[in-house]
Amino acid sequence: MRTKLPASWAVAIAAAVCLVMVLFAALNQAWGQLARFQAKAQALQASTGAITEEIGILRRDIQELKTDPRRAADHARLHYLYAKPDETLTIIHRESSPP
Repeated sequence: MRTKLPASWAVAIAAAVCLVMVLFAALNQAWGQLARFQAKAQALQASTGAITEEIGILRRDIQELKTDPRRAADHARLHYLYAKPDETLTIIHRESSPP
């Protein structure tokens, strides 16, 4: 013979099931957010490595420009259109071609 549970027990069990479902949904959402944060952290670490490498290259370039007069002169000629006293600078303007 089966005994019937009191109504208060049924309400308590239903509340417990609802609580477990809410906690499961919250935990599932937190795991998804954690995965997104970990992916973003990995992407940031990769870009940090690339930026660090670029900084090293730029620092070496700066050091070379400070210590090598020939390199500084080549840089000035290329980027600032400087010419030596005995040179004539000719600038050729190319029109852009239509797309």
